Amino acid sequence: MTAAPTWGRLVRRTCAAVGLCLVVAGCGAGATDPADEGTSDAASASPGSPEQQPSETEPTETEPAVELATGPAIGVKGLEVRAPAGWITTEPLAIQQSAGPPDVIGSMISVFRFPNSGLFTVDELGDEEVSDMGARSRRRDDVELDGEQFYHLTGTLEPGLRAERFGTIVGDDRLSVQFEFGNGQGRAERDEIIASVLATVQVG
Repeated sequence: MTAAPTWGRLVRRTCAAVGLCLVVAGCGAGATDPADEGTSDAASASPGSPEQQPSETEPTETEPAVELATGPAIGVKGLEVRAPAGWITTEPLAIQQSAGPPDVIGSMISVFRFPNSGLFTVDELGDEEVSDMGARSRRRDDVELDGEQFYHLTGTLEPGLRAERFGTIVGDDRLSVQFEFGNGQGRAERDEIIASVLATVQVG
C-alpha cells in the first residue's frame, strides 16, 4: 500500500498560505482554610460523646466556567469552531479555514480536513502525527469534544512558534483544529484561548 502524504507537510503548506491571507485581510484555585480543630466546645466534651460530624456547609471545589469564544465561525465539512471575538477569517476551502487576530501575523487557529482512507484509528493517528509538531513534540491525554474522542498534541513548530493540535476521525475524514501562537503569549493566555474555542466545537 502506498503511504498517505504526511499530514504535517500539508498542514505547514496551508498554514503558510493562511499567514499571507491574514496579512492581506487586516494586515490552583486559592487554598481554603483548614477546618477548625480543638477549639470548639465539642472538642472538650466528655468521653463517650458522639463523634463530631463534618459540617454540611463546608465549601466544595468547583471547576471555573469556560467562557465560550464569540467570534466568527470557521470550519470544514464535519468540524466547526468559533474564533475569539474580533479575529478575522480566511476564505473557506475544502480542506481548511483559519482565523487570526487583526494586524498580527504568527498566531492563528486553523481547522483542517483530510481523507483518512481507512489508514488509521484516532489513537493510531495521534501517535502518527506527534512527530509533525516539531521540537519538544508530545502527545497529551485525549479529550472528548462534542461527544467525540480527540487526540491532543503539543510542540514547537519553529523557535517562538508554539502549537497545539486536537484531532479526530469522523466518516473516514481526519478532522483537526490547530492553534499556533507566535507572538509571545504566555501559558495562561494560550490556555484561555484554547479552552474558549474548544468549548464551541461542533462535529458532524
